[in-house]
Amino acid sequence: MSVIQLPTYDILVDELPVILNRFISGLEPSQTFILVDENTVVSCLPRLTEVLDIEFHVISIKSGEQHKSIETCLEVWTQLSERGCDRHSLMINLGGGVVTDLGGFVASTYMRGISFINVPTTLLAQVDASIGGKTGVDLHRLKNHIGLFGDPALVWIETRFLESLDNRQRRSGYAEVIKHALVGSEPLWRYIIERPMELTAELVSRAIMVKKQIVEEDPHEQGIRKILNFGHTVGHALESFYMEDDHPLLHGEAVAHGMLAESWLSHRTGRIAEEIYDEVAELVRRLYPVRSIIKSDYSTLLMYMSKDKKNIKGNLSFSLLTGIGHCEPAVVLTDQEAEAALAIL
Repeated sequence: MSVIQLPTYDILVDELPVILNRFISGLEPSQTFILVDENTVVSCLPRLTEVLDIEFHVISIKSGEQHKSIETCLEVWTQLSERGCDRHSLMINLGGGVVTDLGGFVASTYMRGISFINVPTTLLAQVDASIGGKTGVDLHRLKNHIGLFGDPALVWIETRFLESLDNRQRRSGYAEVIKHALVGSEPLWRYIIERPMELTAELVSRAIMVKKQIVEEDPHEQGIRKILNFGHTVGHALESFYMEDDHPLLHGEAVAHGMLAESWLSHRTGRIAEEIYDEVAELVRRLYPVRSIIKSDYSTLLMYMSKDKKNIKGNLSFSLLTGIGHCEPAVVLTDQEAEAALAIL
């Protein structure tokens, strides 16, 4: 059990339920709404229901990145309004990254903002998506193009929710643990190498601590926080590209591909030695089946990269490794360099 404190809210990992109830009671919400998707309503809501001492309304959305949209937000805003949600109400976002991103955005914009608590149920959401105040939705296939910074009142993590995940979802979330280690913690990287795919409360807490330290230094991503985008310039393009495919990539799978490509760029540009790239590539290729990209698709992927919100004056921007646990943000590269990175997948 652990309490991780940020300036405006706490992250509680495997703490006693009485603490959650006491916190909600202190907020004195006029009503409480729990946002779920079709998976968490079955696998996670019963557990939350058995520990909560309050009355609540349930709002359910469809699962999947394709439903992380303004249209889904409109459905949730409408249900909140019809059920009498006011500015003193509370929303609890129970789910993975789609639920916490979209739920945080809905709560932060409804009546100019109501309080919300994130209860992340996937590894990806527990170590990354639910923490740091980023909320938002996709614009068509463009990842997180609409959103704002909005801090939760609390992040409540129960690692037992991870037991409900299949192996693919666990590996997807694990990619963000790998990313945190590569950009901010060599000790966490060594932990991963020695205990690959060992999902424990200690692992979750250590990964959270990396993000906490970075977010505290740069809450609104003006500088150092951009290193958390490592793997995401290529990764988001791949995720968008395959979104309507018969076999879409999960977010973490796309980021794993992105980390492979961007580690190669880190080596190609002289920022890391070949042996470091080889070490990263060996782990990523072992844990994630890498999907080959055909040359005719490069132009479409470059188009998605060109629309990435991290770009600088129309130029592609990457966060590149300078060592294990160290990263340089906002490195501008050419389309040709990005295309060369796609060729190694």
